[in-house]
Amino acid sequence: MAKKIFLFAAFFLFITLFANAQYHERDWKWQPYASLTKGGKVFIVLYYGTLIEGYNGKVRWKIVNRAAQPLFGVDLGKQTYVLKNGEEVQRDERDFKARRINPGENAMTLPVVIEQQAFSGVKRVKVSTPEIILDFGKDRIYEWGKLGKIELAVQ
Repeated sequence: MAKKIFLFAAFFLFITLFANAQYHERDWKWQPYASLTKGGKVFIVLYYGTLIEGYNGKVRWKIVNRAAQPLFGVDLGKQTYVLKNGEEVQRDERDFKARRINPGENAMTLPVVIEQQAFSGVKRVKVSTPEIILDFGKDRIYEWGKLGKIELAVQ
């Protein structure tokens, strides 16, 4: 009986992981939003993305840590999405789902639902200032604009 319960639980775990496969980094088409530079070097890059298979009303954010120090928390400011049909959609602050982002690693937010039904697509994205709050640990929390120059990518 215990073996049957174990197999049953393992089956549902497998199905759950398979159903969430769209949430892997490789399944998203990433576009740069902005980067933090200082002295000609890029330290942090912020991307947003939609599913490669086609836009499904969801957007996801990714941050890449190119700094020499790990990050212990990253918060994304309020976002405004301008859709192709002209409508604007606003979403609240988000955090990146990682406890620690080592140099060279990245973290992503959970998908942000932008549209529920008729998907027109995202034309432009804007994040309120400060776009990113970085936590370097030991109470060293900074708005990323105070650490260097923010360069917005062309949309």
